Amino acid sequence: MKLVKYILILVLTIASANISNALVENEDKPVRGEWDLNLQEVWSVDSAGDDFFVRLNSPVIDDEGNVYVLDKKYVKIFVFNSEGKFVRTIGRQGEGPGEYKNPNILFFSGNYLIVVDRGQRVHYFTREGKYRNTLRYDLNARPRGFIDVLHFIAIRSNIGEDGDEKKEKEPLNLYDIKTKKASLIAEIRAEKVVTASNGSGRGSATVYVQFDQLTPTVVTALDNKKVYFGMNDVYSIKKVDLEGKELLSFSIKGRKRKKIPMEYKESQIKLLSPEAQSMKRKLIDSMPDDSTYFNKIDVDENGFIYVYLTDFANVRGQEIDIFSPDGTYLYHSYVKLPGKYRTIGLSVMKGDHMYIRVEDEGEELRLIKYKINRPSL
Repeated sequence: MKLVKYILILVLTIASANISNALVENEDKPVRGEWDLNLQEVWSVDSAGDDFFVRLNSPVIDDEGNVYVLDKKYVKIFVFNSEGKFVRTIGRQGEGPGEYKNPNILFFSGNYLIVVDRGQRVHYFTREGKYRNTLRYDLNARPRGFIDVLHFIAIRSNIGEDGDEKKEKEPLNLYDIKTKKASLIAEIRAEKVVTASNGSGRGSATVYVQFDQLTPTVVTALDNKKVYFGMNDVYSIKKVDLEGKELLSFSIKGRKRKKIPMEYKESQIKLLSPEAQSMKRKLIDSMPDDSTYFNKIDVDENGFIYVYLTDFANVRGQEIDIFSPDGTYLYHSYVKLPGKYRTIGLSVMKGDHMYIRVEDEGEELRLIKYKINRPSL
């Protein structure tokens, strides 16, 4: 009898493990309907001292609620406390210790603000702004998220060293920035690029461009040393551990992709170099007609998974699909901005707050902190 009971328990355990690793294929209808995040403004800022915002990147927030944001116009990192008061800048432009040349993205790990600089350099500052160290990485990869101060995940570019666009799958790797060693987590088709050429033969030039949220991209997220990732021209997302073991896979079937407005395509060309702009028509013809499904994955402290949907025609808000920790499509949420604001880039969620970059009717930028009502099981 005990043997039978043991076998039954073993069978149930194996079955549970198989279920947890199986694909959760959701219908395009949330089982619990709509969820109102109910945005309530906490504070709003449009400048840091005498510097009015011009080109803000996505902010990062530490565990005490301090906000760190890069303005690429000034090449400065601004710090605001949890009450929205500007308190300091961190580092400055340059090439010496404690300086950055062309910072691109910020991360927070432990007590360190990590500044990823063009030229494959990473700078470390304390949250108080004290410079600690700079490390280089000789890898054709951009950090997507830091596991700790010395390890990050990244996917290689889809463009080879010879300039040709690659077609094969690329590795999702865990990199040790100190030893320069990479450990394979998973393989996935890398980002697609838009290409255009001004001719053939001697004197010709080819432009390879990746447009944020427009061209198909591998979207990643980190949570508690687990990696969520998906190629966003397919609504399918996987969760793996750092050894590559698949823990979860979920999708939505039947979701239709939205059309990309021509006005949006043309606006993206204006951001490119003069050489690329001269190939405007060829670049536009190379762009996809349908948008990707999603552009960001976020995971909250309770394990809820937030998938931010791509919609270039919607500039007054953000649609979000909300999944349970086991990949069930629970809620759909529409974050509509109050007043006459337009969204600029993606919002950032931290605890019970959401931080959104907006533009008003006068095209002035603001960073707004909202209190939100998060879902529960």
